[in-house]
Amino acid sequence: MIRRNSNESSTAHMPLRILLELDNVFIERLWRSLKYEAVYLHDLADGFEAQRVIAEWIDYYNEERPHSALDGRTPAEAYRDGMAVRVSAEG
Repeated sequence: MIRRNSNESSTAHMPLRILLELDNVFIERLWRSLKYEAVYLHDLADGFEAQRVIAEWIDYYNEERPHSALDGRTPAEAYRDGMAVRVSAEG
């Protein structure tokens, strides 16, 4: 258990909280895209089919689908180029 000093300001942890909120924004956006662009479009009969559909979509998302936050590049291109990701909470 971590105990804070009573004199320690509650804003001392704000940067970490903001980072965690941004992580959540990115994960929620990824999950929403996965659901609407892959999962909901298929009648998934079993886990094997779901795994195949999701794996194909993740490959598409990373290798082919352009992202506005990456100036129209794919995540794979941005990673290879070492491009900084523009942080944006807009949808």
